[in-house]
Amino acid sequence: MDTRNSGLALAVDAAAEDVISFLRQLPFLRSLQDVEVLLLARVAELQTFAAGAVVLREGQVSDGLFLVFRGSVEVIKHGRADPDDADDPSDGLAIHRIARGSVFGEMSFIDGDVTSATIRAAEPCELLRLSHQTLDRVSQESGVPILDRLNGAVAQAVIRRLRLISENHVAALQREIREIRLRHEFERFFLATMVLFGIASLVQKLIQQDTSPWQHMAFSWGFLLLSVAPMAWFALRQKRPWADFGVTLRGWRRSLAEGVGLTLALVGLALAVTWFLLRQPGEPLLPWGSVAHYNPLQKLVFFLAYPLHCLLQEFIGRGVIQTSLRHFMPRARPIVPVLLTSALFGVYHLYVSVSFALLTVAVSMLFGWLYARHRTLLGVTVLHAAIGLMSVALGLN
Repeated sequence: MDTRNSGLALAVDAAAEDVISFLRQLPFLRSLQDVEVLLLARVAELQTFAAGAVVLREGQVSDGLFLVFRGSVEVIKHGRADPDDADDPSDGLAIHRIARGSVFGEMSFIDGDVTSATIRAAEPCELLRLSHQTLDRVSQESGVPILDRLNGAVAQAVIRRLRLISENHVAALQREIREIRLRHEFERFFLATMVLFGIASLVQKLIQQDTSPWQHMAFSWGFLLLSVAPMAWFALRQKRPWADFGVTLRGWRRSLAEGVGLTLALVGLALAVTWFLLRQPGEPLLPWGSVAHYNPLQKLVFFLAYPLHCLLQEFIGRGVIQTSLRHFMPRARPIVPVLLTSALFGVYHLYVSVSFALLTVAVSMLFGWLYARHRTLLGVTVLHAAIGLMSVALGLN
């Protein structure tokens, strides 16, 4: 170690070499000169503590700066007005662990105030204690301003720590704000969903089988528009881009291509199964179910309006419900929001029939998968409309 520029010649014994090497590795002491590190090593008091032993007690007066030489200690905070009453800090809360190479006691070392927390040995440990009083005496005797230099190094370390604490505090506040917002969002989502199912329950009581085609279509559209209202209210209150709810053309080509491809495959499969397995001899392939008695104008209006009907349904089911469930369950597997949305959509269609609700759950799983892939309502609406019209054509509704 070179001490030529210090005007001092200090002897170093073998026992101190380990301490000197340790001090030179500490980041906050890197600005110190070799002779200053040597002085610190000579005045440092090596203290040994068994696991669980109290090093410092909250509220204690201390002028020492502690460096963790071996082992580790933990910071204990008490929830009492007078922590001195507790010789055993086991009733406190361990909030932080300080490992080898770390420092504690900086604030008391600088301002001489009482300690703000209890320090307890987390395991057998060795600490280096630097006394403010001793360093002041050595600085005067040696002519080396070691205390001033150490105060500056400690102050910089404290500033860095305070900056980190401030950043962590801000991050914690931001997380808390996000959690509060998420709770408020879920409250609105729950309210909108309850209104939605209240409407569905009301419809089940009001629906009649002997309504005319025009009345049935008006009833169906009125029911749908009433259902869209709470979901649209919820989406507006989120103050998020409509694209987050699938109202976007982003990725529409791939979504549309997959939707059309699935439509062709499923329609072809449904026609083949009906023709070869379900159709009785002499029966038409497409009985057209509930719209068989519609006149041409009524059928035209039904077919033209049905895609928009499907789009609004998908906005409710996939755009709002599935997207929101995914937002509320970020750690869940992607299939979970799809499953939950499909189950809700099935219950929502119980007013038609139980079998139709079960079929809705199965088909909704496919819709949810397609929407989750592209996050746009276009492809899934095409698929929904095609499958819906096929179910009408085959008389499944």
